[in-house]
Amino acid sequence: MNLRKWYRIFYRVFYRKLNPLKYAQKIGVNFTEGVTGVNLYGNIEWSTEPWIITLGKNVHITDGVKFITHDGGTLVFRDRVPDLEITKPITVGDNVYIGNNVIILPGVSIGSNVVIGAGAIVSRSIPDNSLAVGVAKRRSENWCKFHGRSNGCKFVW
Repeated sequence: MNLRKWYRIFYRVFYRKLNPLKYAQKIGVNFTEGVTGVNLYGNIEWSTEPWIITLGKNVHITDGVKFITHDGGTLVFRDRVPDLEITKPITVGDNVYIGNNVIILPGVSIGSNVVIGAGAIVSRSIPDNSLAVGVAKRRSENWCKFHGRSNGCKFVW
């Protein structure tokens, strides 16, 4: 194995864990305000199209988070429709915390001031000022209710 191949293996396996922010920049993840205030922790999976993922400012993404920008179910129909591929962007607003092992599916837009609890599956967009927990189609507590505020409360289904 030549040196270049070893470097590629090291970069893919270890560097993305050692410096996830630089790795995200290198593979093409978009940042609305640059990387200032963006904190990435541990092993984050950016899917096969990282350039259609956009992160806002003051975003915290923890270990095991998966961004899935494509619908892999279309592979079943590749013999009939060779060019069939469905990809949708993922957008994360400002002041967002995403807990461990969250899965974010294609076409999701996460608003600003949002907390997503560990292990959640995000299949629909989340409005601003929300707290989202659990798996898809499960009612979640609202950010405003969580902080004891009554005005501007929204629920995420």
